[in-house]
Amino acid sequence: MKNILYIGHFDPEYKNAAWYRVSSNGKILNSLNYNVIYIGMNIKNKKITKKVNNQIILSYPNGFLQWISYLFKPDIFLKRIKGINNLNAIILYDLPCVPFLIILFYCKKHKIKIYSDSTEWYGFQGVGFIDKLLKGIDSFVRMTYLNKKVDGLILVSKNLFNYYNSVKNKIFIPPLVDKKEKKWNINNIENKELFDNVIKFIYFGEPGKTGKKDNLKKLISVFYSLKHRDYILNIVGISIQDYLSINKKEKDFLSELKNKIFFYGRMNQPETFKLLYKSDFTIFIRENNSINYYGFPTKFVESISMGIPVITTRTSNLDEFLIDGYNGYFVKMENLRNDLEKILNLKKSDIYRLKNNINKSIFDIDNYKKDFKKMLKFKEC
Repeated sequence: MKNILYIGHFDPEYKNAAWYRVSSNGKILNSLNYNVIYIGMNIKNKKITKKVNNQIILSYPNGFLQWISYLFKPDIFLKRIKGINNLNAIILYDLPCVPFLIILFYCKKHKIKIYSDSTEWYGFQGVGFIDKLLKGIDSFVRMTYLNKKVDGLILVSKNLFNYYNSVKNKIFIPPLVDKKEKKWNINNIENKELFDNVIKFIYFGEPGKTGKKDNLKKLISVFYSLKHRDYILNIVGISIQDYLSINKKEKDFLSELKNKIFFYGRMNQPETFKLLYKSDFTIFIRENNSINYYGFPTKFVESISMGIPVITTRTSNLDEFLIDGYNGYFVKMENLRNDLEKILNLKKSDIYRLKNNINKSIFDIDNYKKDFKKMLKFKEC
């Protein structure tokens, strides 16, 4: 059996969103008779390097010197690449441009196919000036130059797909799910809360170090302005203590909403999905910057696959999957309060209709096998 090596900043142990993407893609490759080996990063336990079955989990660089060593000493990847027999191809998942370039040269020299799985195009965004500058330059080089040198592109959004108009061998692959897994079929859970009149919203994900990624602060402030209405907003991914550590002035009005807004902190995926299934809507709002324009939100895929309507802003190519008023709602950042007030006027029968309109299998891995097969068999004319 031929081997494909998947390399990137995904964590098979912590199971971040990146891991769920590459492991779903890996299942498709397995079904096409390839053995997939993963080289990821141990993001949570940064000092540990280990191998588990077909997963090699490297220690995550910690501090400036370790990052310099990681970026400019390619042995961390090359010595493992050299140890794999019958290596047919390598897929790089959002890898920084220096190790990307080194692996690209190695593959060209040894006639190994190399593909790039691209999901994020950072602008000059980050916590500090240096972070913004380095991420911006790295992303620019990878997206505008290196991605055009590989044998094929796996692109997370149609906007990214359209950007590479001149590249012949490319496929659009949003975040995918395996609908055969039990976690996507929990609709037999007995839950009386599903039938009450209070509309339940859920935000789940990682709002980032500053909390600005999904405009959580704005979302909460709008819900505060609607405190006279009946609703519940469950927030998964950040604790109230962590939220208040970056939004200290909001302590008083959050105490007023203690019976409406609930923080759950970090939860594993099965626990999150149980709470998701009990919800009427998933809600998140994002600005249409380069990251969101060229990316594709995993939480959108997970919600739709669970049969939960989504309320969000227009980013990526979500309008190909969300029909406003049919299986969810698009809202505008500048008109969020009015948009949410209209949604709060919905009856449960209206919400049931929205849920019934959702195609829960639209992001199933089986729908995208032919795309991977086409990419892997592509030959330049």
